[in-house]
Amino acid sequence: MSLIEHLKHVRDYRTQPRYPLWAVLVLVIMGTMSGAVGRAVSLSLGDI
Repeated sequence: MSLIEHLKHVRDYRTQPRYPLWAVLVLVIMGTMSGAVGRAVSLSLGDI
């Protein structure tokens, strides 16, 4: 099972999600792996 398949099973408690939770989590994981140390840096990966 791939990482994305695992993340798709995470329960989303947000009331009005703009993006799928698994996609947000992938961006956070990618930011963390690339050395990002803050929310702003992780969120900027979504602009790529």
